[in-house]
Amino acid sequence: MGSNIKSLPQSELEIIKALWAVGEPVSAAELNAFMKKSWRVQTLITHLSRMVVKGAVICERREVTRGARYFYIPAIDKNTYIEQETDLFISRIHDDDIKSLMDSLAKTGKISKKDAEYLASLCK
Repeated sequence: MGSNIKSLPQSELEIIKALWAVGEPVSAAELNAFMKKSWRVQTLITHLSRMVVKGAVICERREVTRGARYFYIPAIDKNTYIEQETDLFISRIHDDDIKSLMDSLAKTGKISKKDAEYLASLCK
């Protein structure tokens, strides 16, 4: 799976998360049903087509009982993308300062005592 993909806009991020969750090749109609969005299938196909061009999604044509259907799978590894986006966020927002990130998490209540203990254990 590819790495160093450009950051995805929110709608495409929702799509790639759904593809990761499904975990197998899926048609646009099946993906649309899984996502439970109020999108028309054609809208989803448009997004998927753009994501194919970006290298974020792979489209496979498969023969089925009545003709052919297109199936989609993520071309981006979930963990690689999360790590890339986290690194970008820390760099852009916190100027590569982990202390700044931790301060923000603590001040907003986004980090629990259990989370803090886990982070401390990683530093040992």
